Amino acid sequence: MFPSGQATVLGVLASIALTTEIGPRHQRLRRPLQLVTIATVVISSVGLVYSGCHYPTDVVGGLGVGVALAELALALSEKAEKALTGRPPSK
Repeated sequence: MFPSGQATVLGVLASIALTTEIGPRHQRLRRPLQLVTIATVVISSVGLVYSGCHYPTDVVGGLGVGVALAELALALSEKAEKALTGRPPSK
């Protein structure tokens, strides 16, 4: 079924993981965590296609929907934070 629900969840989680700021003490972990996140998405996506669960377009569509949902949630949370506190969100 289009889009893939599993790929949508992967897109949301990967988008959150790749855009979340980590503290200054953990900056050395940023690149390895990004690589693990990307590798997980690629391996899982290929697995969904290889196992015959989904067509490639289902997976790509699901990833796109997931990323869009995560970005929408981020934008809404920043807008809500600004409305509640009266100042822009800290980065």
